[in-house]
Amino acid sequence: MGLKLSELQKIVKNVVREEKNFDVLSKEITRVLGNSIVTTYGLERMAESANYRLDILEASGHKVDNIKPSLLLKFLSFDSSEVRKLVARLIPETFLKSLMKDSDPVVRSAVAKRLPYNLVLEMSRRFPADDNISSILLSKRIEESGIATPKIDDEEFDIYGKRPMSDMTDIDDIELTDAWYDSQASKIVNFYGGNIEGQWEEVAVKRHCDSMHSMGVEVDQNKLLDAVFEILSSREDELVKENSLLKAAKRLRLEESFFMPIISENEDVVKKLISSGYTTGEYIKKFEEAFSVKYAMMINPAYRAISEGSEKVTHPVSAVMPGSSARNVDERAVDTYVTAWNTRQQIKGFSPCRLAWSPDPEVINMVNFHLELK
Repeated sequence: MGLKLSELQKIVKNVVREEKNFDVLSKEITRVLGNSIVTTYGLERMAESANYRLDILEASGHKVDNIKPSLLLKFLSFDSSEVRKLVARLIPETFLKSLMKDSDPVVRSAVAKRLPYNLVLEMSRRFPADDNISSILLSKRIEESGIATPKIDDEEFDIYGKRPMSDMTDIDDIELTDAWYDSQASKIVNFYGGNIEGQWEEVAVKRHCDSMHSMGVEVDQNKLLDAVFEILSSREDELVKENSLLKAAKRLRLEESFFMPIISENEDVVKKLISSGYTTGEYIKKFEEAFSVKYAMMINPAYRAISEGSEKVTHPVSAVMPGSSARNVDERAVDTYVTAWNTRQQIKGFSPCRLAWSPDPEVINMVNFHLELK
């Protein structure tokens, strides 16, 4: 069943409007929260990165500049709860009432933290099983009652004044566990891996340790860095296994003639790809399927110029856009693919060369890949 021209125009306008809204919002988020925010992999991944940054700023007592409400209102009913949570933390308080009934408890918690006691009480009655809202309600009640938050120097006894705090807990003996270091290392690799050029591991780990220090938590920087390298090493082993298992499939794909993937009327494959938040290996695999990427064995420019590495190497040589022409979202997907491919090769030690792309001079919906020296 074909689309009417008016319906097709409406779909195109919606896609263009959403891309424009995302570009404007990402620039504003970067201005307010800094260049560490990840904006390459779509709106949901950007929101996740921005919420993580806001956690650090709030814990360290820093305030952020205001963002125009008109930008945030466009994402008030967005499908992703991570995006709605970001909106709830940045939008002026007068616009929060529409999020008080949100279906996701994480979003409701972000809303409750910013509302006065009477409105949090209303949320608690609507969601009696939400423990987070109950906890926030208790905190709001204490604040409004005028009870001052005790200072650390005054907390010698418990709240009843009967038992010394030293008898109840031994805070000095608490240490960060190996599991904590592993979880933080995994988070650092997912957030920063491939987004910072040149020794990004040390940069990301130092940044993370500095932020934790501002919250009063001392982290062993060397131990965290070792955990990051261990995760990267395990992922490299997985990539080697993946390459060996898919070698035959790639050879067969080279022999096949490309076909044009079918895009459904209600789903944009490319838009879904760049906003999915895939890992590097998953993104490469999904991109090569959607764009019918072809590989070939070509002359290694590093061998030709400096006699380094193998004389010939196998790498992507072409890709076909799913549509009949190249769109901005298609070019963003290609840029992300090239970055991911280069990141994976860098982890494997393939450093002298990097993959680059250019439009095909004859076919408007095709791009060509080539290797060039760094």
